[in-house]
Amino acid sequence: MFKIGIRIKKRVIWEIKMNDDFNMSMRKFLKQVGVTSQKAIEDALRDANNGEYIVEAKITIKDIGMEHTVSGTIKNGD
Repeated sequence: MFKIGIRIKKRVIWEIKMNDDFNMSMRKFLKQVGVTSQKAIEDALRDANNGEYIVEAKITIKDIGMEHTVSGTIKNGD
């Protein structure tokens, strides 16, 4: 019984650590996506005509076959 309790406690600690590592790496990646994407869009639209532009962003995790696409509209100017 005592050994099982230790195993469970170690597993819980390991899962908490894994979740912390996951959350930190996820936040770091999403921050990088946001900052670099905003800069790229601003640079691309700096000299463009005013209007609405349809945009699409795709994130993939090739190792597991995941693909996620987000689309929307960005208004440039009035």
